[in-house]
Amino acid sequence: GVVTDAGVMTDAGVTGSDTFVQPAGAVVCNSPTDCEDGNPCTTETCVNSGCVHTATDGNVCGADKKCHGPVCFGGPGAAQDIAVGADFVCAIGKGDVHCWGNHNKGQIGHGKPALSYYEPTPVKAGFTGNPVDIAAQQQHVCVVDRGASPATRVVWCWGENYWGSAGQLEPLQLVKPTQVPGVSDAVRVATGHGHSCAVTASGEVWCWGNNGDGQLGDGQKCGKKCPKPVKVAGISDALLVAAGGDRTCVTRAGGSVWCWGDNTDSYLGTGSFSYKILTAERVGKLVNTRALAVGELHACAVNIDNSVRCWGNGTKGEIGDGKSISQTEPTLVTGAVLPTVAAGRDHTCGRTGGDGKLLCWGDNDWGEIATKATDKVVTPTQPWAVTDVRMLDTGSQVTCYIDKAGKPWCVGSELYGQLGDGNKNKVDVPVAVSVSW
Repeated sequence: GVVTDAGVMTDAGVTGSDTFVQPAGAVVCNSPTDCEDGNPCTTETCVNSGCVHTATDGNVCGADKKCHGPVCFGGPGAAQDIAVGADFVCAIGKGDVHCWGNHNKGQIGHGKPALSYYEPTPVKAGFTGNPVDIAAQQQHVCVVDRGASPATRVVWCWGENYWGSAGQLEPLQLVKPTQVPGVSDAVRVATGHGHSCAVTASGEVWCWGNNGDGQLGDGQKCGKKCPKPVKVAGISDALLVAAGGDRTCVTRAGGSVWCWGDNTDSYLGTGSFSYKILTAERVGKLVNTRALAVGELHACAVNIDNSVRCWGNGTKGEIGDGKSISQTEPTLVTGAVLPTVAAGRDHTCGRTGGDGKLLCWGDNDWGEIATKATDKVVTPTQPWAVTDVRMLDTGSQVTCYIDKAGKPWCVGSELYGQLGDGNKNKVDVPVAVSVSW
């Protein structure tokens, strides 16, 4: 494959990634073999006599390595994916998951009593040893475990389970990973406050947990508490799923964006004034979306040209349009050219292509996006001299990223140890997470 950008796609404030297309330029072809150039992270096709290179995140591309966009990175001891919850963080590496921070609902996943863990702790895993996608929000975690066959490509969850968000009727807390029944051939996973969703290889979307605002997308047919996964109505071509708060969004074939769930103040961006949307509705005229992020009350989409549009609550500047007001339709982020975005509770971050600079905007109460004594930033700003970012995620008061060497870094609140460096203080400069696999 041709690497023109080294871009990484992540979803939601929550992690996940996209299947995207990069043209190869003026390469003339008669068949896909004319386009092949040996990159294990891309698949070549010949479209209208021109080469197109499609990169699918998550593919294994070497020993302990994983594709992120068209780039193969990682290696022994390297983190491959990261997810930030309300007050904890988890990361994938070498077929295992480590978590750190608050464990009051079992979200560290090691089966031990509730405490805060200020350094990364191995999850007591029951999965096969090939976690490839991870999502965390509020107080639970889910991972996709990629087995050798569709039947073994399943989802495991742990942590808070009051609404069945971990896929079980009981107990109310799961202190170690438990397989979600009824979901197979999964490729992507997303988590909201009390619900979870997965996309399958066939493009179906299955959700479970809290359905009080219709965030499971089944028209509320299963009721308001649904630990058993239900199929989202009307969606059979999903590429990405993202969740945040009590809402869910997907990208579909062609790059359109569809959302459902809590629509307070019309934050879903569909044009509806209903306070909740029970089945998928399209967001504006978005097309060619290659990355998607959903935060607490706002969402962002990245176009194939790397322009970014956000919508929803903007009172903390999280829309990035230079204002502190909310937007009910996708609004262009000022000066943002980013292949990656992550949406947290009140802030948003992204990385630039090529050099991997970190840009952030929104709330800064805990130093999660800047070192300056400011409570918010309303346009994308490079707060630190950080480059070579490959993966990132944002949570309530924390921003984390993985550099090209596979090292995790975090910044912001460390009230519960969620920065992973063994301390308990607010930090407004990224610190290295002391984790190894």
